[in-house]
Amino acid sequence: MRTSFVRTISAIIFASPSFIFTGSVHAQSSDDAVHDLDFKQGDREIEFKAGTIDPRGSGRESAMFLGIEYGMRDNWSMQLGATYRREPGHGLRFDALEWQNKFRFLDTPDIPVKVGLLAEVKFPDDSDDGYRLVFGPLLQKELSDVQLNFNLLFKRHLDEHPSQPTEMAYQLQAKYQLKEGLEVGVQGFGDVGEWDDWAPRSEQSHRFGPAVFGEFSLGSKRKLEYDAAYLTDPSSSARSHGVRLRVKYQY
Repeated sequence: MRTSFVRTISAIIFASPSFIFTGSVHAQSSDDAVHDLDFKQGDREIEFKAGTIDPRGSGRESAMFLGIEYGMRDNWSMQLGATYRREPGHGLRFDALEWQNKFRFLDTPDIPVKVGLLAEVKFPDDSDDGYRLVFGPLLQKELSDVQLNFNLLFKRHLDEHPSQPTEMAYQLQAKYQLKEGLEVGVQGFGDVGEWDDWAPRSEQSHRFGPAVFGEFSLGSKRKLEYDAAYLTDPSSSARSHGVRLRVKYQY
């Protein structure tokens, strides 16, 4: 199994767009997290996300998110939350309210891949930014002790002045269970620009790096989950780098 795990991780690394494109991280959020399809009806959790990135020496940017999620049905999960950001030379400020819905389809033993859909609306504090819509397919594959995720996301700003085209981003993740409650793996995030007219390589953004995952049982159906990653742009000598953390309390 360890040999197959190494081969799986190697295939993802060398197939990852992070090793195909160069670019900066300016288009990404430092509190990005990989969306998965592990939810069911009645699930309740409080989620905290935080991260920081240094876009190649241009000043460190940070963000944090706090939200509450509820499993409406076995194939539908809804989350409400708020995002805060800190940019170079400024303090922490409220950025946006977020309303997220995840749907899961084709989750049967006859289908080798779980298929889902993300539909998220962000309501920025600055009304000139308009509404931000994020949507796209979510894919998840289980291979014994390995779980693979790949998400293709489309981002659209509505009522923004001036209007902007729809952009495309991706998320990828592979994790391997070392023992009960502890997993290791890799995560990747990227933005390529307009969905039908990709930006030049120098203007794209890609981050990739090792990640760790874990969970602790708190008894009485309560559980604490976490994942953290160190992410870099490996295709440039002036590497941008950052860290991200997500903690979920299920009750």
